[in-house]
Amino acid sequence: MTRYLEALYHFLTRSHAGAAYRALLGEAQHDPEIAALLAGRDILGDTARAVVSRVAPGADPDRATGLLIGPMFFWVLSGRDPARLDPPDLARIFLAEVSPGKTACG
Repeated sequence: MTRYLEALYHFLTRSHAGAAYRALLGEAQHDPEIAALLAGRDILGDTARAVVSRVAPGADPDRATGLLIGPMFFWVLSGRDPARLDPPDLARIFLAEVSPGKTACG
């Protein structure tokens, strides 16, 4: 889990491909064709769902995927200092949230 989030962090904050992906996400907000492309085949969403299926097989895949990558995407895409992200902490929070017996109210 932590390694996946560390790889995602590196991709989004340090790679040219990550910069292009962030631009594509921005464009999807205004271009329905780009949005449809990402909704149909999104490599990051697909990899996140694969991780979720291994670590939280009983969880709702879309909800759990959002819980896994959403905080990092929010942080990076809203221009906050990525150095303040802590992938191990994000992994702990995610695992606590999708653990068996967790209810919608906590």
